[in-house]
Amino acid sequence: MKPRFRSLRERIYRLLGASTVTLDGVRLQAVGAGIPDEITRLLRRGDYEFAERKLLARVATRGDRVLEVGAGIGALGLVAARLCGAENVLSYEPNPATLPIIEANHTLNNLHPEVRPKAITTDGGPITFFRTGNIISSSLIERGSSEPITVESDTLGAAIEDFEPTILLMDAEGAEIDLLPATDLSRLRALVIETHTKITGTASVADLKTQLTQAGFHIAADVNNNILCLRDGTS
Repeated sequence: MKPRFRSLRERIYRLLGASTVTLDGVRLQAVGAGIPDEITRLLRRGDYEFAERKLLARVATRGDRVLEVGAGIGALGLVAARLCGAENVLSYEPNPATLPIIEANHTLNNLHPEVRPKAITTDGGPITFFRTGNIISSSLIERGSSEPITVESDTLGAAIEDFEPTILLMDAEGAEIDLLPATDLSRLRALVIETHTKITGTASVADLKTQLTQAGFHIAADVNNNILCLRDGTS
């Protein structure tokens, strides 16, 4: 699953010198402080979170409430806000470096879903977060050159109980392997989860899929390391 005319899109944006791009009706800052060249390229090509955006659009409706774990630059949260209403979206993002970018993107769209500057963990306590120069690679798991910082967290269960979402979006850079099996997901009707075989290994991802199936979901799509899980009895 890839966007059409990716190279042409990138060339046009580059020639125009445009500082923003539009993806699924959402305007996003593509050039500026804190945005690495890799992210600029993905945004201009339309590749940025492409599979997640399409899987979310497949299931989200105006009546849904969306909990996002790992907001990145705010793209998916804004797509969810367009589909479900900004008041029905709550995003968690522990990396303080991305928060100004998220706010700038919210302002571009005049949509302001809630963002909590926290991590999601299994115990809800302060945790070491490993921040890297590439904002999309920062995570709770240490990988290569990174800066450890301490951030506050909530448990996934507490976030679900508080916000009462119907859909969970998760890009936790490998932490999904621990978070999802440890949480009661019975209130959710759909999950859009990015898996990370390069971090956790293929066996761990296979085990996670089995655990989600045992929790009452079926895997409706598996695209580019992103899985769409629907509550059994839904399609």
